[in-house]
Amino acid sequence: MKTITLQIDHNKYSEKIEIKDTQTLADLAKKILTTYCYSNNHAHAFFLNNTYWSNEDSIFSDGLDEEM
Repeated sequence: MKTITLQIDHNKYSEKIEIKDTQTLADLAKKILTTYCYSNNHAHAFFLNNTYWSNEDSIFSDGLDEEM
C-alpha cells in the first residue's frame, strides 16, 4: 500500500495532504475540506483532464447534476 502526497497551494496557504492509494476521491475531498476548515455543504467535482465542467474524465459529488 502506497501513500499519495498532494501539495495544495491556496492563496497564501500551502498544505500537504496524504492519503493511502486505497482511499477514494470522496475520502480525498473530505480531507481537503477538513484541512481548509470548509464544511461539506456544497457540491464539488474532480476534473481529471484539467478542463473545468468537462463531462469527460470527471467525478462529481452526490447532488451535482452530471449533465451540466
